[in-house]
Amino acid sequence: MSFYSQPTGTSPTKSYYGNTPNNANNTAFYNSQPNSTHPNNVPNNVTNNVTNNTNYAQQQQQQQQQPQHYQQQHNQHNQQIPANPSQWATSAATAFLSSSGTSNDAMLDMGANLASGFANSTAARFMPGAQGFWGNLKYYFDVTNTYVLKKMGRLLFPWTITSWRRVQGTGNPTSNPTYARPSSDLNAPDLYIPLMSLTTYVLLASLLYGVGGEFTPDVLQDVMVGCMITQLLEVSLIKSGYYMLQTTVPWLDLFSYTGYKYPGLCVNMISGITLGYTGYLISLLYTASSTGYFNLKTYANNVPKVQVKEGGVKREFVVLGFAATQVFTIWWMGKTKHME
Repeated sequence: MSFYSQPTGTSPTKSYYGNTPNNANNTAFYNSQPNSTHPNNVPNNVTNNVTNNTNYAQQQQQQQQQPQHYQQQHNQHNQQIPANPSQWATSAATAFLSSSGTSNDAMLDMGANLASGFANSTAARFMPGAQGFWGNLKYYFDVTNTYVLKKMGRLLFPWTITSWRRVQGTGNPTSNPTYARPSSDLNAPDLYIPLMSLTTYVLLASLLYGVGGEFTPDVLQDVMVGCMITQLLEVSLIKSGYYMLQTTVPWLDLFSYTGYKYPGLCVNMISGITLGYTGYLISLLYTASSTGYFNLKTYANNVPKVQVKEGGVKREFVVLGFAATQVFTIWWMGKTKHME
């Protein structure tokens, strides 16, 4: 605060303009005194008041601009700080790679590799067999459009097939045999066709229930669960037969072979919806025969021939039983309730 010193014996008087320059305070003081004379001998009091008001307005404007300037600096500083703490590492990595001349694509590749390595190590640590299972599962979905079309023809018309042996891959054919992928071998088992045909069959069965006026959302669940339970029991039975033959076969191979009945089931459902119950029976006789024959030839040419002990189960009967299960299940799983 500024004060103007009065003559000796007089107390100083506080300026009513607040923090103003000394000259402005002096001017304000002399203007407030009656019959006083300004030190600068300016006779026009109106001019002095205008000058004082102008200086005061400028000071007020400067005081208002200072908080805005500080607020802008604060906002810029906050924008530079990531709001999410997890972005600190990304920001630091980006700054480092930018300074070292590394492109954004290289940074993304590096991050993807780190994330993939972390996921694989975590899966291998907490689920030791998961990584191997997913690696094996990829084999059964390595299909092409050509493979799917030709394989569907082989399933519906197996009488035209002349070669049933699978193509050997790398590895020891006796101790550790490996086979070519489905995209390179039509005799290789896959899970793409069984999965897609199962989905189609569930939808066709639901359509049949809808035609009969009894469709509910539970129909989808009931048909799907029934198919999965039947196939699981079928695979367990075939696996027991392989055990009696003292040989092994991958579980996924069995799910693939037993899933090849779903294309025939789809044909049966389409025939029943369009041609009625009589058309369904004719289609059932054909698809059951073709599916049974396909599985008989597949098992006969791909089940290893082992030396069976005297009195043991013969391989021919076991293979024939495998094919018979397909004929039974394709009849058992048929939906004929609303066919006329």
